Amino acid sequence: AAALLAVSLLATGCCTARYEHLAEPSEDVFPSLFEEKVVEFEPGMEVRYVETGDGLPIVLLHGIAADHHQWNRNLARLGLYYHVFALDFPGHGKSSRVAGYPYSIERCAGAVLAMLDAEGIERAILVGNSMGGHVAMQLAVDHPDRVERLVLVDAVGGTRLRWKERTLSGTGLALSDLVPLVLGSECLLRFGVPFVLE
Repeated sequence: AAALLAVSLLATGCCTARYEHLAEPSEDVFPSLFEEKVVEFEPGMEVRYVETGDGLPIVLLHGIAADHHQWNRNLARLGLYYHVFALDFPGHGKSSRVAGYPYSIERCAGAVLAMLDAEGIERAILVGNSMGGHVAMQLAVDHPDRVERLVLVDAVGGTRLRWKERTLSGTGLALSDLVPLVLGSECLLRFGVPFVLE
């Protein structure tokens, strides 16, 4: 057992040293690029987000138990071509955490909508990872007019959404037609696939 522990510690130490350069960068790596902002989306509840770049708006939505730092490696690169936002969902990162607050996917989608309104953004590309994908789908179902495109990265959820009640404007294509794409384990709705066609 002692030999196994020694090998484990040695292997862990080697791996840590070997991959140390891949550690998540802190926001300080790009101090001049990210502007931090805050918007109140419900009385007493604020959501914080960062912004960089110019052009077509993209909103990056993190997974559960993460925050906008999940996207640090993407923010600077995407900011060269797009107007990029990454927020902390309620209860995550620097956003409000209130005991007893009824956190939900719908309220997270409301926080994203409040940020879009505060920035004067009519339509945006939503990129959601894990829980962020569920939030992106919820926003797309509730407010399809606000979603330019939908990119889902290992998204969860979606089966609770009322896909069949909505159709893509002017196409006759029901959102239920997209469910196999959305729920596929490796499938993404990519930038090139319009979510709402008009």
